[in-house]
This record gives sequence, C-alpha cells and structure tokens, in this order.
Amino acid sequence: MQNKKNLSRLLTFLSAMIFFILPVRAQVTIGDKVAPHSFSIVEIETTYQKGGLRLPQLTAAKCDSLKNEFLKPAASQEYKDAAEGLVVYNVDAGCVEFWRGTDWESACDNSGSGDYTAYLLPDCDVPAQPGAITGSGEVNPNISYTYTYSVPEVPGASYSWALPVGWTGSSTGNSITATITGLAQSGTVSVTAKNDCGSSKASTLDVTVSNRVPLTVLHNNYEL
Repeated sequence: MQNKKNLSRLLTFLSAMIFFILPVRAQVTIGDKVAPHSFSIVEIETTYQKGGLRLPQLTAAKCDSLKNEFLKPAASQEYKDAAEGLVVYNVDAGCVEFWRGTDWESACDNSGSGDYTAYLLPDCDVPAQPGAITGSGEVNPNISYTYTYSVPEVPGASYSWALPVGWTGSSTGNSITATITGLAQSGTVSVTAKNDCGSSKASTLDVTVSNRVPLTVLHNNYEL
C-alpha cells in the first residue's frame, strides 16, 4: 500500500516537472469560441455582442511618468526596446498614443512632439477621370515616327500613360510624345490620373497603325 502511495506521489511530481520544464505556447481567442488564426497570439472575436477594445485610460501626467520611466539612465536597453509599441488612450488629449522609443506619438494630429502626419490617412479624394485624349487615331511610321497625345489637366494629379505594343514613350504629365517604328501595332492609348488616394478610371483612345507608303508624283522634277 505504501509503495502505491509513493508511486502516485512520484508520478504527480514528474507530471508537474514536465509542465514547468516544457515550453508553453498558447493561442487564445477572447469572445466567440473559435480557434485563433495561426499567426495570432490573441484574437478578439464576437458576432453576438456590440463592443470594442478598450485601451488603458491614462492621464497626460501618467503618460509623462511612463516616459520618465522608459528614459531613465538606469533602464536597460532590453527594457527600453520592450516598451516600444506600447499603446494607451490619453484621456486628457482625447487620443490614442503609442510609444516610439523616445516619446509618445499621437494618432490624432500633429499638435504634440514628433511627426504624426505620417500615420494618418490622407484627407483627399481619388482624382476625376481625365477628359478625352486628343491626338491622331491613325499613325504611319512612313510619314512620322513621333505622335503626341494629351488630356485636359486634372488639378493636383500626376498621370500614368500606357501605349500599344511596339510604341515607346513615358510621361507623368498630361501629355505624352510616343515614338513608333515599323513593328508598332495597333491598340489603345490610355491614361489615368493619380494622387496619394489612388488612381482614376482610364481614358482611352483606339489607334490604328498604317504602313501605307505616301504616293509621290514627280512632274518636271518637281514633287507634287
């Protein structure tokens, strides 16, 4: 009987040792009872309740206190590195802030230290579709190797041009000069206007390559 008790105690001890020795790797979903994605450590998922993530609510004074804690000379570099990316809600500023290693950065505006505007979505609209493309709809390398196409200017936009196979030319402005050769193919000239918010719909012009040789008539050694 005593041997059974000793064996039971030994097994319990070994189980506890295995639990503490082996590395523990856990993934957690908070909310719905669904498995987290493989790339997540923690996920918040719910389809049954209305709500969101409530960040730690800190006053400006508490943010400053944390700042002094992170920057004090006695703090180890490992400690400082671990603090980067900390996110809080500053109740006095009314804004989410995150620690970038030297100061708090605001996600609201650039009223404090640092350049916050880099973290904001641009306040703009996608440009309007450029107007009709003007330029020759029929080109002939036997007559000319260069042809110019243009659209009315769209305010605040740059442009992206596309040319048919065998054509060359590049431009970010509202006009482009294209060069063609005898290998150029018929196709479509297209252009979009773009800015930091995106690109417009394309304006297009169908073009045909003609290889007709111009007829030259000589009369008394004069070209007609």
